[in-house]
Amino acid sequence: MIQSNAMEKDVLRFLHLDEANHSEIVVVLQDYFGAVSADPMTCQFYKSDLAQALTIKFNKEGMIAAAFANNSITDGEIAAFSSRIEEDLLRNQTSKIGQFVGFCWYNKVDGLFAFKDLFRIVPVPENAPSPNQLVAPFPFLLQAKYTSSPNASVDYKRRRNIATLYIHLLNVLLEPQFALQGSGYTRFAWVLAKDFKDNSEFRQEGYYFPELSATIDSYSLPGNPMKEVPVKEYYGSPSLEHKLVVPDNLESSLELALNLPQEDKRRFCRSCNWIFQAQNSWHYSRSLSFIAHVNAVESLIVNPDNAVCPCCNKPKTSSVKLFKNFLDENVPERGLDKKTRDKIYWYRSQINHGFHLLESDISLIPRLANEEEDLCSELHMIVKRAVRNWLWKHDVDRANGVRG
Repeated sequence: MIQSNAMEKDVLRFLHLDEANHSEIVVVLQDYFGAVSADPMTCQFYKSDLAQALTIKFNKEGMIAAAFANNSITDGEIAAFSSRIEEDLLRNQTSKIGQFVGFCWYNKVDGLFAFKDLFRIVPVPENAPSPNQLVAPFPFLLQAKYTSSPNASVDYKRRRNIATLYIHLLNVLLEPQFALQGSGYTRFAWVLAKDFKDNSEFRQEGYYFPELSATIDSYSLPGNPMKEVPVKEYYGSPSLEHKLVVPDNLESSLELALNLPQEDKRRFCRSCNWIFQAQNSWHYSRSLSFIAHVNAVESLIVNPDNAVCPCCNKPKTSSVKLFKNFLDENVPERGLDKKTRDKIYWYRSQINHGFHLLESDISLIPRLANEEEDLCSELHMIVKRAVRNWLWKHDVDRANGVRG
């Protein structure tokens, strides 16, 4: 029998916490019960009878720390949702290949890049839609191996998470901007009618061709490999080609990123995410993009001694100094001068604390737009280079070689 008190039963041990991903457990429970109410630290799950509730509580790290079932939930019901968790997250977990549409800005993908047996970048079929101009996001297919689940919600989450990881890594390790189709949510936009002959229409965003499928049985057949460029040449000068090429160290960089120590990998992925968000927000708000770029750097900064002042309990080494030291250590080859570093951090502080917006966000004829645009563009190059160099420092051989 399950131990209980007068009001509820402790069911923590029935959630398979040591074996299953905690966020996926929440997804399975939501699918099982059908209704949920939540705040940052608690989730309550209900069936049609609102008295039938399961409550789970999270710790500061977002892990499930406690779980209680209302006494109206029977032992049989508890066994049933425990069995559902086991069925959806622990059994029948097979390896599949997911397929997503990705986009590469200004560079057509006409070759194949394969990273081990983990993922591939392949061109879209010849009959698939493609832009007619160069200033556009060019579509490609990202095919990636993942562990499937019989639960449709969990399965999609796993497919998208692994694809997002690879897109974020490519977005930092390569020069062009990369994106994945959709944001996980359906989005609509007003679009112009073809040839401007009809009224505008409110339509769903998306890219599709008839042969496109979410999963495939095997990777696409080998095709022409993507052109590789020596690393010094790739990062040393912009390519004049409008076809995607890769540096000859891309495979080793990916392997290095995916095998970082756990905490370093978590910080590196967070930094890559911020760079991705910085690029996505560029056309909507330069100020927001600026802050996201700075956050990408600060995601990687660690106070080396963690020393705090005994009087104010604040770190002895200021965040300003840590930020500047990080750029000095990881972008020395750009000759980043003190004036530029100070200006970057001044804008960061002013925008982040609500005292300033970049002129391009508030004026159609901005006084400082050109100066700020130049700084934003330089910040983007500096941040991507610093993040790559931080990664390569984990490889002794590459750390003594070319910096990106």
